[in-house]
Amino acid sequence: MAIFDGLEKLGLDGFGQEELFDGEKKGAQPAAAAAKVAAGKPAKLSYTEEKDFLFDKKYKCPICSTDFTCKTVRTGKVHPVKYDYDLRTVFDTVDKLKYQVITCPFCGYSVHEIYQGKQTDKQLKMVKEAISAKLKPLHFDGDIYTYDEAKLRYQLAIANAVARQARASEKAYLCLKAAWVIRGETEYMKASGDTPADKIEENEAAEKGLLKQALEGFIQARQNENYPIAEMDEKTVDYLLAALYYSQDMLQDCSRFLGSILVNPNIQPNLRHKAQDLKELLDAKKQA
Repeated sequence: MAIFDGLEKLGLDGFGQEELFDGEKKGAQPAAAAAKVAAGKPAKLSYTEEKDFLFDKKYKCPICSTDFTCKTVRTGKVHPVKYDYDLRTVFDTVDKLKYQVITCPFCGYSVHEIYQGKQTDKQLKMVKEAISAKLKPLHFDGDIYTYDEAKLRYQLAIANAVARQARASEKAYLCLKAAWVIRGETEYMKASGDTPADKIEENEAAEKGLLKQALEGFIQARQNENYPIAEMDEKTVDYLLAALYYSQDMLQDCSRFLGSILVNPNIQPNLRHKAQDLKELLDAKKQA
């Protein structure tokens, strides 16, 4: 799945013609993430129970002024079971990533929850002209959001970010989160045991492509933006860059960033442990 594949069916056929990120691409540096590796297999989601962890949260669209609701995970009802090398959190019962994009079904306004309410009037006008004026109606009628619906919501959020010329960090963050949603879907399909191998391969390729976009965007953000970047401090961003370099098999760059983290005496213990775990993965990949 390319970033904007399928949006043309909704009347949005003007996206994907240009690079998501422009500008020079340079190196980066170090990060802090409250992450602790926990062993165990990814939890298999049960769609007969997932709805019990959700509620409908009300919003008023800042573009079309229509009241709408989005399904939201109840606070404190799901718990982390493990953390991936690139800071993705896996929860016990519900994939919370599916429920983090706020989408107005009437006009297509879409934004990740951490960026909600941070758009200027000028930016909202840009979204209205580029998306809302063309969008066909959206329908999210089930008790939960399926992975296909969650991926669509992230596509719309990325399209919104492009339309309003959002910062590189926001677009990178959305690409990262979208990649994680695809990974969650892949894990779910593998757990079900009845998904064709070519579908698994397609998902894994789509995830890697989105992680590449996230890497490009965070490199650009690191050069041009002030911290915090996507609610992350400098050390966390640099660790994430190391992880994203690893995901793209750019092992020298990964090693460079990890080295800057591991030699820093002021790095928090949890980030140091995370970097040490990633270094083990890196060393294994080098020897493979």
